[in-house]
Amino acid sequence: LLIDRMPPKRQKVILLSMKDMTNENIGKELGISVNTVKKHKKEAYAMIKEEIRSDLFLLFFFGNKF
Repeated sequence: LLIDRMPPKRQKVILLSMKDMTNENIGKELGISVNTVKKHKKEAYAMIKEEIRSDLFLLFFFGNKF
């Protein structure tokens, strides 16, 4: 899974945000600043976006060949 390829702290940030925790609560839970939480989320979403983009490219480029 994509989340398994993320650094451990980023994984925790994303999993906690999926539980509807606020950035402030995630920061308190993990002992990091709110800005660090935001940075982890931004980098995780960029990674997810790139993965989706790659998958869509492969689907459209090779999709009609399967």
